[in-house]
Amino acid sequence: CLVYIAVCVFSTVIAMLFGEIDVAHSFFCILKYMEYFILFIMVRDNLENMRQAKVFMAVFFLTALLVGINSHVFIQREIASGEHFFRIAPPVETRGGGESGTLGGYFLFMMAIAGGFLIYEKSILIKTFLVILELLMFRGLLYTLSRGSYLALAAMAAALIYFVKEKRLVLFYTLAIIVILTGVFMPEMVRERITGTVITKEDDMGVRYMEWEESPQARIVSWKTVIFERFPKSPLLGYGIGKFFIDSQIFLTLSEVGLIGLIIFIWILSTLYRMTRDTMNADIVKNDTFGLSLATGFLIGFIGLVFHSISTNTFIIISIMEPFWFIAAIVLSLPRLLEREKELNVTG
Repeated sequence: CLVYIAVCVFSTVIAMLFGEIDVAHSFFCILKYMEYFILFIMVRDNLENMRQAKVFMAVFFLTALLVGINSHVFIQREIASGEHFFRIAPPVETRGGGESGTLGGYFLFMMAIAGGFLIYEKSILIKTFLVILELLMFRGLLYTLSRGSYLALAAMAAALIYFVKEKRLVLFYTLAIIVILTGVFMPEMVRERITGTVITKEDDMGVRYMEWEESPQARIVSWKTVIFERFPKSPLLGYGIGKFFIDSQIFLTLSEVGLIGLIIFIWILSTLYRMTRDTMNADIVKNDTFGLSLATGFLIGFIGLVFHSISTNTFIIISIMEPFWFIAAIVLSLPRLLEREKELNVTG
């Protein structure tokens, strides 16, 4: 992470000296990137026991519940007013649904975390709470009308079946039932949003052809601009942090810090993936319900966010990355915390 931050700073300084860039905007963007790393280190270094980890997770679930309720109230109000097309956005959003993809990413991640606990938790009371929470967030996710979030949700479902081997058959049938019920009771605006991704047109000669709808088409155009125009002119270090806004994490990173920064960024994500997978498979974690639930949920959520980042700059968005890196620190601290708890139980 420190190497990546160093590349961000160096690339931005070069852009300041030899290009055009908003210095203030770039400065605060870099601070935001640093915040995620600092947050991770602070949580990891200050976690002392499993009780703290459980309290933090309870707060995250309570926050998700409040966001889900807020979204549900908004949806009901819009439906009651007769609106036929609307999108929900984060509770602090004031631009009429402009950040719906952000809320979709947040719901995705927290649905995965809750799903991990729903699989392994034995308490009926907690399971009931988690089912209600999942339903609230799933409904909110649908009404974001974020197709990138829908794609990521499908990837999460596949990852869940792949990684949770001991309950694969049950999960497969459960998810199949959910898909069928969703297809039957899906709100019309959501159905139109999905089916309208590709539209059919007819030219002057009466020949029918298919093309992307306006939103994905604009994304594809911006990605082509990065590949064929910007990248060849500055392939190694990019154009500095905050120079462009692009709805794709890979293409944004390539524009900001070039090929060098992109390689380091992918290395950070792949390292986090391996560490999370190893934590989930550690014997001491597998024998603890809380630890296994959290590690599994985080791994599934991480995969979901990777797919979400195809069409959104997911890994720089505060409302997604702050809970992500906070919980990442808890997950990677699980073996240490469980070992300490085991030692205290033995000596006690």
